[in-house]
Amino acid sequence: MVSWLSFSFLSTYKSEFSLGVASHEGRILVMTTNHPQKLDEALVRPGRVDFQVTFARCNRYQTKEIFKRMYSESANFSDNVTTEGIPECKELDALAQSFADHIENDMFSPADIQGFLLKRKEDARKAAKEIEEWAREKRVERAVSGSS
Repeated sequence: MVSWLSFSFLSTYKSEFSLGVASHEGRILVMTTNHPQKLDEALVRPGRVDFQVTFARCNRYQTKEIFKRMYSESANFSDNVTTEGIPECKELDALAQSFADHIENDMFSPADIQGFLLKRKEDARKAAKEIEEWAREKRVERAVSGSS
């Protein structure tokens, strides 16, 4: 972390950083933080930050939808991925529901779920089969590390 970087520095050079009203039309600045409560209020006031999105942990419905989108036939797969592991629509719904049933609400982020699925992107059945053990291992890891 850079300790000399302060809000006053950013304020002084806001046009160079495209912050707030000094930004050019057609540009989007994306700021991310794990601790929004620690940001200076002047940095996130209206006119500087017009839209905030919180990426919370997934509920079962979201988990099911992530699964379905990952394995739907309409997904854009790279050339090295075969369609052999992609189930038909009815089976996909059943696999997605089974997958989601093994994930508690508010336990995993969308990135956690996506990371798990990407490692099994060629086989939806394998992902549905392995999710219970993966979720259990992650719960244990978090309990041991004390993170929520």
